Amino acid sequence: MRFYNHKSSAIFDIYLKLYDSELSFEKKKLIFKSLLVGESWSWKVTGISKLCLESFKKNKFEKSRKLKTKRQTVKNVIRHQLTNVDNTIKDIFITKRTKEEWWDKILTEEKTHLVTKDELKEEYYLFTDIPEDGGYFINGTTGYLYSEKEKLLLKHINKTKILWKRSNDPSMQ
Repeated sequence: MRFYNHKSSAIFDIYLKLYDSELSFEKKKLIFKSLLVGESWSWKVTGISKLCLESFKKNKFEKSRKLKTKRQTVKNVIRHQLTNVDNTIKDIFITKRTKEEWWDKILTEEKTHLVTKDELKEEYYLFTDIPEDGGYFINGTTGYLYSEKEKLLLKHINKTKILWKRSNDPSMQ
């Protein structure tokens, strides 16, 4: 079993092979994006929006729960990537990086917030931080994993006084 922060040397080795290959940039980008799928350290959730927290609260902090007649699910919650992955990929294929530089770049720019789809249509959303080192909302093969650990975290956040930050404020990110 891998821990959520496991850094695979095989993925870095593949990056080096891709960097040195004669493949087109578009092909490299496609292959590289595929490498990130299902990795527990990619798409790391570092914040949750106010409306997203309210959605979980309305559903008793369950991602999905069965009611008498139907199943109620927290809907419209997505992971919003804070930096454009295409720009990150372009940058790492312009300049060859050492293993340390590469991991620093990837882990810094693979951060996300849990938000509602409606919030992305607005100029900004309000959010609060989630501890990065807790392994919360780990990337699954599709979507994020949600367990008792995440449920307890959201309940704790809900009970504390929250200092909300604006998503479009560069000094707060």
